[in-house]
Amino acid sequence: MTPVHLAGPRLALREIEPEDTAALLAIYGDPEATRHLSFEPRTLDQVQAIVDRSMNSAKDSPRTECGLAVTHLGEHRLTGYARLATEPQQAATIGFALHQAEWGLGLRGGHPVAGRELADAPDRHQLGRRE
Repeated sequence: MTPVHLAGPRLALREIEPEDTAALLAIYGDPEATRHLSFEPRTLDQVQAIVDRSMNSAKDSPRTECGLAVTHLGEHRLTGYARLATEPQQAATIGFALHQAEWGLGLRGGHPVAGRELADAPDRHQLGRRE
């Protein structure tokens, strides 16, 4: 597996790690944050399953799902989660969720900024890489 690490001007995307569970729970377990998402708040067990699935999918070849930590450039702490998944018709969907502390900083929803940074990252081709 070639680990994904994409960096834009302000944000970076990296592989999910076991230590990210608590930070992801702070987002996915938060009723206010999930009010803006397509699901209800997640439990610790549900978030752990997401972390496990993200790490396991990183080993797949071809890789059809990338669950990635969103961080501030130069930092390691997860402040958001991005998921890119390919669809059977060769399309892909991407979704972002950010911690409430990141709201109002020009990153709201992650979609415009993180999506643009992902699209502009010089090594973005790693996401569809076949080993």
